[in-house]
Amino acid sequence: MGWETVALTGDAFDPDVTRLWKAPRALSIAEIGEVQAQFVHSAKLALEVGYDLLEVHCAHGYLLHSFLTNLVNTRSDTYGGDLKGRARWALKRGMFWQSNTGSLWAVSFEFSKSDGASNFALTSCGNEFAPLRKCTKVSRSKDTPMSIQINPTDFTNLSLEAHDDGVWVVTLNRPTKRNALDINTIEELVTFFSAAPRAGVRAVVLAGAGDHFCAGLDLIEHHDEDRSPADFMHVCLRWHEAFNKMEYGGVPIIAALQGAVVGGGLELASAAHVRVMNETTYFALPEGQRGLFTGGGATIRVTDLVGKARMIDMMLMGRVYSGAEAEEVGLAQYRVEGSSFDEALRLARRAAENLPLSNFAICSAVSHMQNMSAMDAAYAEAVVAGVVNTQPDARARLAAFADKSGARIRRND
Repeated sequence: MGWETVALTGDAFDPDVTRLWKAPRALSIAEIGEVQAQFVHSAKLALEVGYDLLEVHCAHGYLLHSFLTNLVNTRSDTYGGDLKGRARWALKRGMFWQSNTGSLWAVSFEFSKSDGASNFALTSCGNEFAPLRKCTKVSRSKDTPMSIQINPTDFTNLSLEAHDDGVWVVTLNRPTKRNALDINTIEELVTFFSAAPRAGVRAVVLAGAGDHFCAGLDLIEHHDEDRSPADFMHVCLRWHEAFNKMEYGGVPIIAALQGAVVGGGLELASAAHVRVMNETTYFALPEGQRGLFTGGGATIRVTDLVGKARMIDMMLMGRVYSGAEAEEVGLAQYRVEGSSFDEALRLARRAAENLPLSNFAICSAVSHMQNMSAMDAAYAEAVVAGVVNTQPDARARLAAFADKSGARIRRND
């Protein structure tokens, strides 16, 4: 099955569109039409061979909502009732959102066979659509359109273990490479953490096989690939996609850190919500000494953890943090003697006892609000609290508090 390549070009920009999208580089009316046409073309081909529209991502949430809405509301039969129905289904269930890809107008359409056999995605990032790529299999439950299943055997560089309480253990499984991140590992992280919120995953322990958590970018792969600037930019965007899925996905992630947490390994760890270190753990950003620069979000997340001055010092001087000093500067919230994994698992199980909607808000909304102005964040907080604090499942817990049968908050001593 072939997919057309569409180059999005055009010089004429409508000022109203610019104001509507509120983006520094708005799509022209012609480009919006081309994106919509490519979506329709892709969906038609997918439907012809038994695929359903599963997800649509776009760097412009308003743009995506607009052309899906136009597709639903059109009076023309050009698109066909079935396709319009799929678009209407996507709109109703919120299966579209603004994607933190770093590109001003990245677009991807993902389709899945109704039997859950396989997924396909057509992606645009930059100026043209990439060819069709096959994704790791993700099965969808027949019970609800939003529920999917994760098959651990479909992963190679990640080892997955599901516990009965909804806790999943995700282990970087390249111990001979100190769990360095190659592009295949990044893609598996994208796949797992994209599926986790809809697969009943209540908490995740993220660990590394062997003596080290993660030594960062696979420098051997990077050297051998001899990538162009554009090629490596797209590699970095995939890293951002993976780490954004983690930070903003709404599933608590507890990182069990040991040995090296270096470069991209620290970027990965900083995307987790809670970090547990032990006496073997050390943190570093050696990019400056290697003629490199961070590309997986360290300038954002590590700076949030330790501050700009320490971040620059780590990169510029190759400073290494470990022990109590690492905990004190904010690189980990917990420090233990012995197994960091055991403590991370204990914390994950504790987090999994919370209501999923509460965890989703804590592990998604807080990060989103940090990206807003104080006024916008206050408004968003009120909206989230309105939803979370009135959820039916919370009433039993509130009743237990009221009748004093629930657990009370006590001092640690």
